[in-house]
Amino acid sequence: MTLKQHLLKMLESEIWANQILVETLEKAKAIDERTLLLFSHLLSSYSMWLNRIQGTEITTTLFQERTLEESKTLMKNVLSEIKMHLQKADEQELSRVISFIFPLDGTKSKLSVADALTHLITHSLITGDKLCQD
Repeated sequence: MTLKQHLLKMLESEIWANQILVETLEKAKAIDERTLLLFSHLLSSYSMWLNRIQGTEITTTLFQERTLEESKTLMKNVLSEIKMHLQKADEQELSRVISFIFPLDGTKSKLSVADALTHLITHSLITGDKLCQD
């Protein structure tokens, strides 16, 4: 299995897990604010990493408040864009290094596109775990 195939497989899992999360939230009688904020945070991180990979302006904040409907729309759009980018990526793109600044502490860093996608999915696992605890 190539790195690209592995990342696509991980992303498919990510898409599936987020869809299950949305379905669970839609069935809930009430959703507490912390749960919605964590889900929104997860989606903001997707959006921010996509912007970094594409070299476009970041237009979201890490802890942006959204309704469930707004989150669903963002989830669909950003995950679709990440998937399309990854499907088109060749080895050179996956190895391309991106520079960025972490928004919480201003730390400057660099990662390859492949490492950025791995980081994103790992971050999602941690955040998803926190969502399941609520």
